[in-house]
This record gives sequence, C-alpha cells and structure tokens, in this order.
Amino acid sequence: MTAWRLPHGGLPVPTPPLTDGGILLRHWSAGDAASLSAAWSDPEIARRLPVPDLVTDWALGELGLGALVAEVDRDNAASLRVADRAGYRPLADRPEGRVALVATSADRRGAAGRAPTGGC
Repeated sequence: MTAWRLPHGGLPVPTPPLTDGGILLRHWSAGDAASLSAAWSDPEIARRLPVPDLVTDWALGELGLGALVAEVDRDNAASLRVADRAGYRPLADRPEGRVALVATSADRRGAAGRAPTGGC
C-alpha cells in the first residue's frame, strides 16, 4: 500500500464545488485572515473546532482518503450526534475528556445499499 501524500499546491477543491446554495467550499484567500483570526481567538471555538469539518463524503470519496478521525469533547452532545449521523463511530477515549471517532471509506462502501447518512 502506498502512503497518501498531500498533493503539491494543497488539496483540490471538489468538482462540482460543495455548496448548499449559501455556503461555498473554496480555497482560503488573504481576505479571510481577519475573520479567521477573530474566530480562532475565541477559546470556545478553538476548543470545540480544532479542525474545520463538513467534508467527510468528499474526503472519503473523491479525495480518496481511507479514513478520517474526528475528536469531540465528551460533553458536546450535539457534535457527537452530528458525527454519528455522518457515519463516524467511536474509536478511543482521548485525554482531557475528548472522544476520537472514525469514518472509513470501507464503511461507506458497506453502506452503499442503505439510505445516505448525510455528510459532515
């Protein structure tokens, strides 16, 4: 098995672009710096959202990753429900009250005949 490497120039934006009609996944731009700095300066945002989410189906499908791991605070019931609906399953308890969850491309292939779970 060959190790996956980040493509030169970064991750590709999915085609067609991921959008819900109001929000569009796109590359970062210099104009985003002030908004990102303000958001990540909020300790609650930084604690609960260490990595941007909302791309599970694309990453396990078009991007070709074998698995994604999410970490969620054990007391964040809403995020745990979102991860469950997106097809993540418990992997391990982590330090400081966090839970590691995993979604795999094999899980997605096994669910091909079932109704979609919704992407994260």
